[in-house]
Parts: sequence; structure tokens; C-alpha cells
Amino acid sequence: MDLPGYRTLTEHQPVTFAVERDERGLHASMVRPR
Repeated sequence: MDLPGYRTLTEHQPVTFAVERDERGLHASMVRPR
């Protein structure tokens, strides 16, 4: 998954890891970042 702008957050927050792994994780990660 390649989300414009979201990838930048990957460097700051490892939350994107879940986002790339599962599409459902995207919602979960955005709602509650670890």
C-alpha cells in the first residue's frame, strides 16, 4: 500500500508497519497509533 503523505509518518511512527501489512490495520493504526 502506498499512501501519499502517510509514508512520511512511517519514519516518525512505526505504525505504518501494520498499515503496509494489513489493509484493516490501516484503520486501526490511524485510529490508535502504538
